[in-house]
Amino acid sequence: EGSFLLQGIYFSKLFKFGNQPLTFDVNEGNYSVEIKSPSGKYNYIGQYASEFPNPKELVGEVTEITIPSQDVVAAISMTMFASSVEDAFPQYKSLCFDYNQEGLIVLATDLKRLSSRKMTKYKTDNATRFLCPSKTVGLLKNFLAKENCDVEFKFDNSTVVIKYNNCTLTSRLVEGKFPNCKVLFDEERPVSVFVNIETLRIAVSRLVT
Repeated sequence: EGSFLLQGIYFSKLFKFGNQPLTFDVNEGNYSVEIKSPSGKYNYIGQYASEFPNPKELVGEVTEITIPSQDVVAAISMTMFASSVEDAFPQYKSLCFDYNQEGLIVLATDLKRLSSRKMTKYKTDNATRFLCPSKTVGLLKNFLAKENCDVEFKFDNSTVVIKYNNCTLTSRLVEGKFPNCKVLFDEERPVSVFVNIETLRIAVSRLVT
């Protein structure tokens, strides 16, 4: 019984061999690690577990939201494509979670495109928002793809802690000001167009091929 630190890239290589049992033999003197599996034997050098950084504790005013995993995955899938890939403006390389009296609104924009997913069943009288890095929400989407559980978000002004099943994902929030979505989404525009999704998909496919 004990703890040791091993680089994640080593596990990525092992997982390529599929679902198989692994046996760890650790030398507590120099933290050399021998991993045995049906496909072979691997030797790595580990480190002291004490060198792993401790997660940042949430401080001050903390907001909590609990959302089913299906709603989280749907919101990310419908908005993340519009986020920026440029580093010049970090606030656009993120998803904005706007939590208020109207509901929980997830937004993404790269200043050319803007996408929004509004979930009116999650509301609060204490309006707040946070900007979560696109990389974090992308990982979360992948993690939740095969899950059916509640996802708990807790955040302060600098950090978000996301918990589901027996997993915890901690991420720093993005600093910066996100555009005012009410200005970008003008609900009083005189013209509304409703298009069948499959018809639109076929039309766009013909244009780009």
